[in-house]
Amino acid sequence: MERRKFQKLNDYVMTVLYSPFMLLIAFLESREACHVSGNRERGEQDDDSVEEWEEMEGDDILGEGWSEKVEKTVPNIEEDPAILEIKDLRSHLDEVTSSLRRRNVGGNPDDSP
Repeated sequence: MERRKFQKLNDYVMTVLYSPFMLLIAFLESREACHVSGNRERGEQDDDSVEEWEEMEGDDILGEGWSEKVEKTVPNIEEDPAILEIKDLRSHLDEVTSSLRRRNVGGNPDDSP
């Protein structure tokens, strides 16, 4: 398909897909603007509804262990994830090997490598 035809088709598709949402948003925003202007005429605050982020204005989310939670979830970009997994598997293998040696599984204690 030619570039010019593709751009024209893309414009039509985007118009059909996004125009209903844009009309809905415009309607909701104009309705909210009417409420705000009505409140201003009465000398009230612009909006009467309290948003969730406004309710949390006095709360200190960083004081509740937030930074520790973030540090635990941040990936280690210094090392390759595959290498970290190999190190983890090696430690598990060492644990299993030492456990088997303690139990003396597999024959005589003289047979150990």
